[in-house]
Amino acid sequence: MTVIGGSHWNMAQDFYGKQSFLRATFLHYNSPDEVKAFLHATEEIARSR
Repeated sequence: MTVIGGSHWNMAQDFYGKQSFLRATFLHYNSPDEVKAFLHATEEIARSR
C-alpha cells in the first residue's frame, strides 16, 4: 500500500475545492485485513475532525 499526501493533484483540487488530498493505492499483494485496517484508521481520523 502506498499513501501519498499533498497538493499536486490540481484537477482534483479544483473539482473538490480542497487544498490538499490523501491518496491510498492498494496493490494485488495487499491483504483484505490490511485494507480493512486502513479504512478503519481513516474513519477514525475523519470522526476526530
